[in-house]
Amino acid sequence: KASNTKYLVQIVVYDLPDRDCAALASNGEFSIADDGLNKYKDYIDQIVTQIKAFPDVRVVAVIEPDSLANLVTNLSVAKCSNAQTAYKSGVIYAMQQLNSVGVYMYLDCRPCWMARMAC
Repeated sequence: KASNTKYLVQIVVYDLPDRDCAALASNGEFSIADDGLNKYKDYIDQIVTQIKAFPDVRVVAVIEPDSLANLVTNLSVAKCSNAQTAYKSGVIYAMQQLNSVGVYMYLDCRPCWMARMAC
């Protein structure tokens, strides 16, 4: 590696428990009913461990695409209403942990979707 070489890795963090709560196609692997929030935190911790192993690599992360917008626009769906505490806790945990290792983050909230406007 040359001393002036810069490396960048882009990741997408997308595994909240009961993610995409209003859909059936992308439910994810963790369930809130099956200790999903703690499993999600372990998932985040594993990402942080890998980032720490490569301190010279800049990491840019997209955080939970569609998740918060989906939650807000579908609170009338029982699964979404039941997931709101886990979603908020999970996103906060992910951002705090990733921030601790200097990850640049984009929190996807889809303002146009939430406003139900075409952008």
